[in-house]
Amino acid sequence: NNTFMIKHLLYIIFITSNIMGFQTLLASEIPKEEVTFDFYSEPIVIKYDTRMVLPIGNNISEEVFKRFYFDLKNTTYLMVVGGLLSYRKKMELNDWLYYMLIYEFVEEAFQDQSKNFRTLFSWFLLHKSGYQVQLNYVNNSIMLSVFSHDIIYDMPVRAHEDGWFVE
Repeated sequence: NNTFMIKHLLYIIFITSNIMGFQTLLASEIPKEEVTFDFYSEPIVIKYDTRMVLPIGNNISEEVFKRFYFDLKNTTYLMVVGGLLSYRKKMELNDWLYYMLIYEFVEEAFQDQSKNFRTLFSWFLLHKSGYQVQLNYVNNSIMLSVFSHDIIYDMPVRAHEDGWFVE
């Protein structure tokens, strides 16, 4: 399957570039925190840059999304994405379980932040992990839709091309 081979090659390129990037990160002084939690009885440890906690305000708009994305892109987010992808591979997680891993990490790491912040952060991590994601907002509340080829039961979904957006 060509799609599988392309995804696998992109994954290898991504991990290789992250390893080179990690050497630079280790040499610099980056304020880090470590989050530890259990995910399906597997202990998970992820380090993250504390500068990733960004203000988003109370008035949600597309401009807030753009600014959040740009500001996070200029942090050491690869440390988090690389760690999450490493656990995904080690645990052989499908799309849905990888989303759940990100969700659990974000809930643990940023429990003192607003639900909107945590939703935006999950959106960013999923996008940087190579997923197709959409943000929707109404009344200053942000909702995340994630594309999956896997069938997800007991969740609101809408068909899209050869898969579903899980709401």
